[in-house]
Amino acid sequence: MSLMNPTLRNFWDTKSRNKVLYGGRASSKSHDACGRLVYITNTYKVKVLCVRQFQSKISDSVYTLIKDKIYQFGVKHNFEIQKSSIYSDVGSEFLFYGININIDEIKSTEGVDIL
Repeated sequence: MSLMNPTLRNFWDTKSRNKVLYGGRASSKSHDACGRLVYITNTYKVKVLCVRQFQSKISDSVYTLIKDKIYQFGVKHNFEIQKSSIYSDVGSEFLFYGININIDEIKSTEGVDIL
């Protein structure tokens, strides 16, 4: 986690049921959130649902950034990276959806721990 933004350390270390990162462009929110998710999914069994309003293809999502963080942290051997999802050896999974197109499918998705 030393590759994370030290300014956001308190945000991640503060226990809270819900967390929302605010900030402008280039504030490292996406990079920090993806890095934290890689750490969590490499350590604990969780289901992560990554959504955006409009997403017609996987490359429009944070999929690539999560994949890059997996490689950056040197934990590729603990993950199975598929075309539209990512799984960890501890049983975690990342799912990627566009809300505008897949709302009914998202509504029926069960067991999501992190959105």
